[in-house]
Amino acid sequence: MNSHVLQTVEAHMPLRYVSPTIDVDGFKHLMAQTLVDIDFVPCDVFQAIDAKEVFCIYLPMYLYEGTYQVAWSGIGPDQQQLNGNAKGKLAYLYLANDRKGDLPKELRDFTTCLPYDAEALSSFEAGHIDATDSHVLATLSTITAEAVWKKWGTKLTDKLAKSTVHDQIGNQKVRKLKISPTVELTNLGEPLFVPFYFSYYTYNNRRYCFIADGQGKHLSYNNPIDKRESSYARNCKVLMLIVKWMWMLAVLVWAVYDYRLAMGYLVAWAICKVVVDRVLKLQIARRLKRSKETRQADADLFLGI
Repeated sequence: MNSHVLQTVEAHMPLRYVSPTIDVDGFKHLMAQTLVDIDFVPCDVFQAIDAKEVFCIYLPMYLYEGTYQVAWSGIGPDQQQLNGNAKGKLAYLYLANDRKGDLPKELRDFTTCLPYDAEALSSFEAGHIDATDSHVLATLSTITAEAVWKKWGTKLTDKLAKSTVHDQIGNQKVRKLKISPTVELTNLGEPLFVPFYFSYYTYNNRRYCFIADGQGKHLSYNNPIDKRESSYARNCKVLMLIVKWMWMLAVLVWAVYDYRLAMGYLVAWAICKVVVDRVLKLQIARRLKRSKETRQADADLFLGI
């Protein structure tokens, strides 16, 4: 644990925190089921995961809430000038720490900016946080709320504004689109404690991770790939692609012989394509199903079911 996360540092205690809705066991189930459901994950992946190497860490984050409005303009398909206004709400959490060495890169990248669930907020009391070995409180506030918003807020607002404008425009083709967003914050960086679960494991000498927020709604992970399984599926798809384009030989048959022979070739090609696609897709599905069943059995052992 010490190699991954800095231990407790004294800092200003927030008034509220995001209460988790899953515990360590819930996180293990979430991780296991995710790895079971992903195609091409090696069947023996759970043998590389230590069930005890699962941790919960409470990180200090700043809460930003507010509304934004955006005026936009552009040129439509018929050279007409288009313009409009859009608005929306923002509610995001930003990590209140800018020291890169304090947290693993994967955990830092995941927690830099996240949407939040207002219903999960509770009044903070130290007793609310389970002080077992698998729960580490890290209060690492090393940057002000104003500095965080100055660094990341404009990028977030622009991203939300563009998304809102594109939703309003719909399928219209608009050139030279210009947007001008403005934001009004009702909560400028309230400090909160936010829980995250994470686990690291090594497979074939490479490190992988699985991270989730305390509600299990947002995930970040990377996973090993079974090269034999993925190569088999890829080769089958290449074969289907080759068969798909073999209809073009009908043109050559027509040019060298006659159209009747070319039509006969097209009929034979169509039948062959249907058969090849069905057989290969069925083989891929069966192979992936067997692998999933094997992973599910190992996952049950991993979870002690």
